[in-house]
Amino acid sequence: MALTSTHVKALTFDTGGTILDWHTGFRNAFARVGAKHGFDRDWTKLANELRRRSLGLSINMGEHTIPEHNHDDSHRTALDEIIKENGLESFTPSDRRSIWWDAPHSLEVWPDFPGGTSQTKGELYLHVIHNT
Repeated sequence: MALTSTHVKALTFDTGGTILDWHTGFRNAFARVGAKHGFDRDWTKLANELRRRSLGLSINMGEHTIPEHNHDDSHRTALDEIIKENGLESFTPSDRRSIWWDAPHSLEVWPDFPGGTSQTKGELYLHVIHNT
């Protein structure tokens, strides 16, 4: 039997990258803090690198042992590495927190997400999964 959309009863989404626009949030946080210190860097590249590294630190976390950190810690660890590698050590602890904590805890949805979900209104159950 071929699977068709009539067989789908529910859609589930994780908030991490499917719903929340992590890219704009991290990029803008880097840019704000960088401007405060007079830095001009490729904030898009650094946002992507922060995401890549923090996911690397979080994927399979707890699979074989009790996790020693959480996803917020992964953001902080990855950010500390990026700061050191890019000569951004003048970022204060408050600056750093605005990137590794405030940014991901205040993300907006991707611009195209609400329109896509409204197309399923009344046809499917929608469920959001959040890993807090």
